[in-house]
Amino acid sequence: MRASLFVMKPRLISIFVQKFAYLFDHVWRLTQTKFYDPQMHGVDWQQYGDLYRKHLPSIRTYSDFAELLSEMVGDLNVSHTGAFFMAGNSSWEEPASLGLYYDDRYRGKGVRVKSLLPGGPADTYQSPIKAGAIIYSVNGKEISDQQDIYPFLNFTQGKLTRLSVLVPGEEKAQNFTLVPITLEEESELLYEQWVEQRRALVETLSDGRLGYVHLAAMDAASFEQMQNDMFGLEKDKLGLVVDVRFNAGGWLHDQVMEILSGTRHSVMQTRDGYVVSSFPERRWAKPSIMLANADSYSDGSIVPYFYQKEGLGKLVGERVPGTGTAVIWEQQQEPGLIYGVPQLGIKDEQGRWFENQEIIPDILVYNDPESVVAGEDRQLAAAVEALLLEISSK
Repeated sequence: MRASLFVMKPRLISIFVQKFAYLFDHVWRLTQTKFYDPQMHGVDWQQYGDLYRKHLPSIRTYSDFAELLSEMVGDLNVSHTGAFFMAGNSSWEEPASLGLYYDDRYRGKGVRVKSLLPGGPADTYQSPIKAGAIIYSVNGKEISDQQDIYPFLNFTQGKLTRLSVLVPGEEKAQNFTLVPITLEEESELLYEQWVEQRRALVETLSDGRLGYVHLAAMDAASFEQMQNDMFGLEKDKLGLVVDVRFNAGGWLHDQVMEILSGTRHSVMQTRDGYVVSSFPERRWAKPSIMLANADSYSDGSIVPYFYQKEGLGKLVGERVPGTGTAVIWEQQQEPGLIYGVPQLGIKDEQGRWFENQEIIPDILVYNDPESVVAGEDRQLAAAVEALLLEISSK
């Protein structure tokens, strides 16, 4: 079968150029009138508009147009902005997951399981899959020694899926079924595993004296989880490691600062001296330390700034770029085209825009690739060491 070349007719090209020109002028004006800094970060916005507008006759798709808009607004050197096109296509692949890690060194037919993701589809008492098992086929389709398993799992999420599996110690493969999950569900399980690994590491490194909480985003669900962990699992610990690395942002810095700034003023105890509770009950009144990195984004970069400024404890990790703006995302006339520009900015007490300020930790530590692959977390280890030293000195 020979591939045919689609040639766009001149009239159709003209219509596209006109549409793109209209949308371009709209988002250019939107940026000029809504951008939080009236000085446009010192950029000659008119000049940049003229420069990028010249490329419109060469644009043929909305994806390329979105890229052009992102390139233009990127010259403002600001967070919370850009353009993207979501075309929605029923023919797109929808890969699913069995919740397994695979052995990349295996060269035979099928795929060999390296380990299981806790809470995943295969992590049940009915499942025969364990480390070393080989999956030979999915729904009757064999996996050759030149193939990966992922194409075979397309569109299987939420559906009974038949696998042929050779269990270590057995001579013959057996068939059984399980229900794959979406990649979003897998991502959530991976996150939960990562958090539990950090918590276990803190438990080991501190000999059980310190607690650990991770704040995934600055939203209600993350804040509720943080409170549950602080005043549940970790309530009796001598100190707390608060981790905002990879925080996706939101709007919660006031609440986080409040809950971490408690000062113990009284206790409730029994006649034999057993302390039932201390006050305040819903604020952390013991020592803490905070972890942040370059992926602490938006409000996730504001919290480390205030934590350090208010002297609540030491800040550990990487330099954190200040990304303190609030964005307006606008859907264009072409429904799949979205454009965003920050319309609100945060200023510090000196009247400086928080955007692009850099937060420098008290203890600067980087997790290099080699240590991460080895299962280490040098930033977390440094935080534990510093907090234990602070507690022992009091």
